[in-house]
Amino acid sequence: MAKKKSSRAKSAPKRTTVLIADDHPIIRFGLRAALDESDTELVAEAENGADALEKILLHKPDVAVLDMMMPFKTAMDILSEIADLDSKTKIIVLTGSNSVESLENAIRKGASGYVSKDNCLADVGNAIRAVMCGQTYVSPLLSGNLLRTRLANKKPKPELLPQLSRAENQVLKLLGENKTNDAIAEALNISPKTVKNHRAHICAKLGLAGANALLSFALEHKESL
Repeated sequence: MAKKKSSRAKSAPKRTTVLIADDHPIIRFGLRAALDESDTELVAEAENGADALEKILLHKPDVAVLDMMMPFKTAMDILSEIADLDSKTKIIVLTGSNSVESLENAIRKGASGYVSKDNCLADVGNAIRAVMCGQTYVSPLLSGNLLRTRLANKKPKPELLPQLSRAENQVLKLLGENKTNDAIAEALNISPKTVKNHRAHICAKLGLAGANALLSFALEHKESL
């Protein structure tokens, strides 16, 4: 006897809801075109920071792609304000700046992604997928060229990190490669809980505080680890 086909229709995979904000219409047009409609849904656009914040709170998108410098409120202002509101929206910052300090500041304030405007149309899809997987995305242009310039003026590793154990150095190195806790655990054949313990010990030894301080440090020093 032939099996009856299930009458229950398979639900389509949930698409990532996205808000884009930039005061330049051409940039917004390009971002719209760059979004993959098969796995993202554009729920709102904004042309200034105040409007962007209002629409983030209204639509609660999974991801908001924000220009660093907008009228009324900057991306940094928005990061500061939503941090106090327990917002689940992940923020990707678009920037035309080559400042490592700006990159570090954005990550410390809770940005999940930091994308160069020079290559934003190619990077934005990768950034959205990465942050939705729990990773922090930094454009290769920024994490490579800019951080190398900053690292040229840093002290060598033996002077920076003498107090870390071999296991802690391994964890820090993988963090600098934007690995998640689970990925680090798999690479080192340890449990995610052990990874979290190592991270806590590294922060204590290096005097780091804040949700993204360790990641910022790892990105900054990744070539010397």
